Amino acid sequence: MKMLLYGAVYALLAAQVRHLRLAVELRSIRSASDRVLQSFRLRADHNRRVSLSGSLVDLAGELGLAHETLYRTLSSLEEEGSIRRLDKTTFLLSLSSSD
Repeated sequence: MKMLLYGAVYALLAAQVRHLRLAVELRSIRSASDRVLQSFRLRADHNRRVSLSGSLVDLAGELGLAHETLYRTLSSLEEEGSIRRLDKTTFLLSLSSSD
């Protein structure tokens, strides 16, 4: 029983470390558009669809961006065709952006 519990705790801690490493890696990307695109690439399903579990303000906080910066960046990415907004928190990556 203890070994099972230790295994579960180890798995939880390992997942948290992976999440934190990813957060640090994303925040090290200087360009807001590159940071958002990389985040979307990592979140996209096999159809290139990105469904955020939280709000855009939550995403901005995760990425270390002001929410105004995130909104401007999303608009720019949409204008250049890198993403398409399907609804408030669902996006579709273009084929060229999902590489």
